[in-house]
Amino acid sequence: MIFKAIGGTVAALASIATIVTFLTGALNSTPAIQDTGATSSSSQPSNSSAANSSAANSSAALIPQAISFSPLPPSEEMAGSTYVLTASGGGSGNPVILSIDSGSSPVCSISGTTVTFNSPGSCVIDANQAGNTKYQAAPQVQQTVTVVNPIS
Repeated sequence: MIFKAIGGTVAALASIATIVTFLTGALNSTPAIQDTGATSSSSQPSNSSAANSSAANSSAALIPQAISFSPLPPSEEMAGSTYVLTASGGGSGNPVILSIDSGSSPVCSISGTTVTFNSPGSCVIDANQAGNTKYQAAPQVQQTVTVVNPIS
């Protein structure tokens, strides 16, 4: 259909051929829209700002996620021991990725969910989960374990 603004009223100027073209386009998900070249002197706001606002709001509307560790970390571990932990995340379905914080690499290491305490110091374990089109990335969560020398 062709629409033209006339004094604030919208009058439909359509022929049978235009209606058939429009309906055929709508059924094929590609509506046939013809530009009449008509301009309006109306002071209505542009739709582009509404589209930009909608796009900005869509990223703000992402669902937050949170990561939780299980079990709670031991207060102290001895060098040479291991610790198995798990972490669960939010609804994105993405895995929670466990890693050793860069400053802790001499103190501990990780393989899968098993942390090995190598030497005395502070072991910081990081957990991260990516987001997707529906969920925000979860904020990084850390677990800290103090590693002491084994009793000799």
